[in-house]
Amino acid sequence: MVSLRPISQEPPAEVLRKGYRVLSAWMLAGMMLILIAFPAVSAGDPLDWNGFGSAGVEVWLTRMDGRAGFARETGATGTLNDFRDDLGIPGGNTTFRLLASLRPLEHHLVRLFGSIPETYRGEKQLERQLRTRNNVYEPNTIVKSETRYGMFGFGYDLDFLVGPRWFGGLHGDLRYLDFRFRIRGETSGLEDTAVVAEVTPCIGAHVQGRLPVVDQRFPGLGVGLFSRMTYGMTPNFLNYYDITTGVAFTVAPGGLVAVDLKAAYALEGLAEENISGKDVQFHRDGLMFSVQAAF
Repeated sequence: MVSLRPISQEPPAEVLRKGYRVLSAWMLAGMMLILIAFPAVSAGDPLDWNGFGSAGVEVWLTRMDGRAGFARETGATGTLNDFRDDLGIPGGNTTFRLLASLRPLEHHLVRLFGSIPETYRGEKQLERQLRTRNNVYEPNTIVKSETRYGMFGFGYDLDFLVGPRWFGGLHGDLRYLDFRFRIRGETSGLEDTAVVAEVTPCIGAHVQGRLPVVDQRFPGLGVGLFSRMTYGMTPNFLNYYDITTGVAFTVAPGGLVAVDLKAAYALEGLAEENISGKDVQFHRDGLMFSVQAAF
């Protein structure tokens, strides 16, 4: 018997992710209000801490989840194929992003970023029937699955709040998202694919604040919080989000290159739905660590 569930039914993990996105938004708004209400007392040059340019790398240690469905129409129910439970794709993954930025003016920042393309493969003996738009995979069939994901783009930050040890504002990104999913029957030769390859405009907000550590043994050390939230601008077709919230440690000794260390909770995902019946969802959440050198 085919197991069906309504498209609108959300798993508990998705409810928690939505709650985290709302919490991050309130946190970002609160930090901006604090920056406005309590301006920095230092008269130092903001660029002493917020450098002219930077380069760095991010490491994402996350758990991936998602689903794919090919045999439904808008508002109907159908077989939803969970990446892990139904198709055997591993959940744990490690992702690397490269970052570079340039601040030609005090309130303006230009960024270039991208993730190294990643591939995950799995194999599973089906416990139930899986239906796609073109094929039917019967129970006990061995299927091999594969997901590939890559992202790169550039962005512009307008930091209308800038101080010696903090900044905040709005940003816009233009990101190319390339997500590919494939399922193939080991003996039947049946195969289905789904591809999301889109140039996606995004908007968002960001803030970062750092307080100096008053200790002569650690010159130029600052500790603070940061948050960056980015959302796609085509929610009716491609829903995309990328959120990080955590702590930042900055070491900026006089006359040397400043180093920015960050640890955060990260959340990234995309979902494509349209009238032709395509339904692909991919999301991951976990820890993010980054190292950036500011010049």
